[in-house]
Amino acid sequence: MSESASDLPSEAYARGVAAGDWQADSGQQAALPELDRIHAQLLATQADSMLGRLAARFREPVAVSGLYLWGRVGRGKTFLVDLLFDQLDGVPKRRWHFHRFMGEVHARLRALPDTADTLAVVARDLSADLRLLVLDEFFVGDIGDAMILGRLLDQLIARGVTLVTTS
Repeated sequence: MSESASDLPSEAYARGVAAGDWQADSGQQAALPELDRIHAQLLATQADSMLGRLAARFREPVAVSGLYLWGRVGRGKTFLVDLLFDQLDGVPKRRWHFHRFMGEVHARLRALPDTADTLAVVARDLSADLRLLVLDEFFVGDIGDAMILGRLLDQLIARGVTLVTTS
């Protein structure tokens, strides 16, 4: 099997196990079909030609159903979402630690002049060149952040951004 950044996450995982880079883990393996599904669906929505990319600009993107991985510390949640992330060449994507993401959101909100819906502006700007958003160590401990996140994530998903999180 050739190494390629467009292999399914399960293929990259199996390659790493075979090479002795990591040990097989049944809990991790249980998540691989979902990661493969997200991978395949995101790649299927990518336009292959210039004409396809032009046509895509006039279509509303549809988000792929995302994934929330949770579990004890050290189970490999971050490892798995990084495996997905690394296998998606050509898909506009971003990976943030949750607290850095919230810092970015707050900075963008502060930088905007008073508008009718600043969260809509932030969502529009974030989603402009983004199809996959990975948020690692997702944890909301502040009610203000929870209120911001509810609306922001709804708007990102409505704009075709797929959300994958760990906690």
